[in-house]
Amino acid sequence: MPQDKILTIAPETHSPSDLSYVTENVLAFYGRLDFSAFGDRLGGNIGLRYVRTHQISGGAAPDLTKIQVSRGGIITTIPDATPVTIKNNYANWLPSLNLRYNITPNTIVRFAAAEAMTRPTLGSLRPSFSVDANTANIYAGNPLLKPYLATQFDLSLEHYFGKAGMISAAVFVKNAKNFITTGQTQETLTVNLEEGGTQTKVFTRNLPVNATKLTIKGAEVAAQVPFDFLPGFFSGFGLLANATYIDAPKAVVNDTSGPQPLPGLSKFSYNVGGYYEKGPIGIRLSYNYRTRFLMDGGFFGDLAFTRAYGQLDGSLNFDVNDRLTVTADVVNLTDAQNHNEDKYAVLRDIGNIGRRITVGVRAHF
Repeated sequence: MPQDKILTIAPETHSPSDLSYVTENVLAFYGRLDFSAFGDRLGGNIGLRYVRTHQISGGAAPDLTKIQVSRGGIITTIPDATPVTIKNNYANWLPSLNLRYNITPNTIVRFAAAEAMTRPTLGSLRPSFSVDANTANIYAGNPLLKPYLATQFDLSLEHYFGKAGMISAAVFVKNAKNFITTGQTQETLTVNLEEGGTQTKVFTRNLPVNATKLTIKGAEVAAQVPFDFLPGFFSGFGLLANATYIDAPKAVVNDTSGPQPLPGLSKFSYNVGGYYEKGPIGIRLSYNYRTRFLMDGGFFGDLAFTRAYGQLDGSLNFDVNDRLTVTADVVNLTDAQNHNEDKYAVLRDIGNIGRRITVGVRAHF
C-alpha cells in the first residue's frame, strides 16, 4: 500500500512522553602498586579506583488519565505530559587484587579479587513512556536505577607448552547486587475511546529494575593446541576451544511474576575452532554455541527467551607483502537463525540474522 494511503488511514501522531534525553558525567581516579617476591615466582598488584557518576535524565511525565485509543485499539496516544528532570548521583570505591604464583616456569596459578561496577545503559535510564492499549502494556524507563555491583573472585590454573600451547581451568564466584532486569507491576487505567465513551483496563507496566542480591558461580576450561610438532605444511594447523558453565539463581523482582532467570545468561556455552597460520596465510573457523537464555519480560509477562543457538564464523588473512594484507571475514557462515519463545516454550518468532561477508585491505606505511 502506498505511504500516503497508510497515512490517511493512520496519520502520524505526536506523543510528548516519547521524547527524552540522558546526560552522564563521570570523574574517576585510579592507583596501582605492583609487587613481586621469591625471585619473582610470586607477583601481582593491588589497586583502588574511585568513581563518581552524575546523571541527569530529562523527559516528560505523561498524564495516564488522558490516554486516547483510536482505530479499534490500534493507535494509542498520550496527548498531555509534564516536563521532568531527574538527577541520580552515586560514588563508588572499587578495590582490586591480582596475584600470580609460578609453580614451575610453565605452570601458573592466578587469583583475582575485585569490586566491579557496571552502569545502567542510557536507554534504560530514559524517563520515557510507551503505552499500547491493544496489548494493555506500558513500557517505561527508570532514571533512578542503581549501578550493578559485584564482588568477584577468580582462581585459575594455567599450563603452557611448546611455542604457543596452553591449557587452563578456572572457577569464579560473583556476589552481585542491583542486577538490572525487567520488573512488572499491574495498574488499572481508564482510556478514552475515539468512538466515544471510556473503557477500564488493567495494564502491565514493564520497566528495568534492580534485583535483589544474588551469587553467581561458574567454571571455565580452555585450550590452545598448535600442531607445530608436525612436519612441513601441517605444522601450521591448530585448535582452539573453551567451555563455560554458569550457575545463576533466579531473582525476585516484584510480587506478581515470581522469580525470573537473569537476562542474557546461558547456563552453558562453548567455542571451538581450528586455524592455519603459516607463511603469508592465516585461516580461522570458529563455532560458538550457547544454551537458552532470557531476553526480557515479554509482551504479557510471559517472558521472552532465545532458544539454544550456534553460529559458525570464519576469517582469512593473506599477506601480499610486508606492508599489504588482504582480509576476508564471514559471520554466520551457515546462515543460522534465532528462534525466540515464551516461558511455555511456544515459538514467538524466528530471526533471520543472515550471512555477512566483509572484504578489506590493510596497509602499513
